[in-house]
Parts: sequence; C-alpha cells; structure tokens
Amino acid sequence: MWFAALILGWAVLLLLVGLLQQSHSLAMVAGGSCPRCQNILEDLPTPAEAGTYEIAVCPTCDLAISTVQGMAGRATWCPKCRNRTLELTVQRLAPLPPAMLRVRVTEACHLCNHHAIHLIDESPLTQGKGQVIPFPKRGDHP
Repeated sequence: MWFAALILGWAVLLLLVGLLQQSHSLAMVAGGSCPRCQNILEDLPTPAEAGTYEIAVCPTCDLAISTVQGMAGRATWCPKCRNRTLELTVQRLAPLPPAMLRVRVTEACHLCNHHAIHLIDESPLTQGKGQVIPFPKRGDHP
C-alpha cells in the first residue's frame, strides 16, 4: 500500500515539474530568446488603443507572440467590457521594407463581441539606433 502511494507521489511530482518547465518555456518577453532559433526577441511598440498586451517578434524566423503581464498568453482584458475574455491572435506579415517587422493582431472578446484588428510595425526609432534627446548646454539658458 505504501509502495503504491510512493509511486503515485513521484508521478505527481514529475508531472508538476514538467508543467513548471513548460510554463517557464512559455515565459517569453522581449529580450528573451526565441524557442525556434534561439535569437533575441524584439518588442514591437503597441498603440495605446491596442490594450494591455505587448507583442514580441523574432527578427529572423516567423515567430510572433503576444505577452500579457510578461508571460506569453492569448487572453487579456477587453477594453470594452473590462473582463479578461479578450482573445488575441497574432499573425506575422510580410515586411514592406525588407528589414521591418510587421504583425496583425486580431482582438475578439467572447463576452461582449468586441472585435478589432491592429496592424503593428516596427517604428524607425526601434531599428538599429535610438533617438538622442538634446539637453541644453550650460551657457544656453535664457
């Protein structure tokens, strides 16, 4: 009897460890690595009306994922009914300039039937170098 309980306990422990490793591999935020090609994922700027999610894209393969609160996920808060019933579908699009990253995000709420499509692309500031903010020099004060 105790042997069966021991075997069952080990099976449950191995199952929990496997689930933990799977959820850890899904925790991809910008700066994390792509599970397909191991390159660094880039974060695309999302418009203000896009909601409470972010889009991470691999610059070399066709992977594009949505992240909600830093974890890979497809469900987030609906901007219309404020319930966590908004399903996100992220599709990688062909780039217009060859180096630009583009995705289409489809939002569909299963409660209030809110539906929106956002085309998100990489802004010129996120390609390569950032923008330098000029500060006044000591002698430039009025």
